[in-house]
Amino acid sequence: MRLTCEVPHCGQTAAADGVVRWICDGHWQLVDRPLRRLAGRLHRLAQRDVSAEARLEIGRRQNRVWDRAREQAIERAAGI
Repeated sequence: MRLTCEVPHCGQTAAADGVVRWICDGHWQLVDRPLRRLAGRLHRLAQRDVSAEARLEIGRRQNRVWDRAREQAIERAAGI
């Protein structure tokens, strides 16, 4: 199965190697650097061996950050 970029009408695809949502490299560069870094930090934090409660909170934060990054990528790709 392949994933398509979250930005509408992009057309870029990637293998779905355990990933559910994806933004292509070209659109990911449109996201503010601090937001990209926060997403990376949360991703690394989620890989650690932490309690189930902590993992749930990290997952919630990852979802919020991803939603902001997705919105930003879409808006900037559209020139807004």
